[in-house]
Amino acid sequence: MTDTMLAFLAMMMMMFFALNQNRATVQGQQHAASTEMEVMAHGIASETMQFIATHPFDANISGSRPQNTTTDDLTPPGEFGSGRYCERGNDECEDIDDFNQMQPDTLHFTMGVDANGDPMTFPFMVTARVAYVDADGNESAEPTWTKEVTILVDQVAEEGGKKYLLRPVVKTRRFSPQW
Repeated sequence: MTDTMLAFLAMMMMMFFALNQNRATVQGQQHAASTEMEVMAHGIASETMQFIATHPFDANISGSRPQNTTTDDLTPPGEFGSGRYCERGNDECEDIDDFNQMQPDTLHFTMGVDANGDPMTFPFMVTARVAYVDADGNESAEPTWTKEVTILVDQVAEEGGKKYLLRPVVKTRRFSPQW
């Protein structure tokens, strides 16, 4: 009887050991997938920020008008984000502040092809926020010569799918025509 109990106890310990090893392996794989998704999200945030940087600081002062020392001609913060759809390939935005509160842009990061030859993609939702900031870096209710753009990238979980990006990626950059 004692031998049977010892054998049973040893078998249970072996099962717990195997279970813990498998759990650690799965957690390691999930961590690796999460890290890869975060790298993809950072790439998308950087690409989006570069796209925004190709636009003028403010449409009211761009073109042939000389830069003034007064901020009176700049777009008031209340007129940011007119709701136009700003995305690559459909460039309806005239300047940086048009990206504020843009309709979320869904970008697909392609990882390769599956067994059927279809592309394997991971969708990410990109949103932007634009605000004037003062010399101390605080948000300003009045126009200043510095606009801060904040990009938020989050993975879109498909129906019943798992979300591997544990937290959204946030990237911030300041723009000024005086730099």
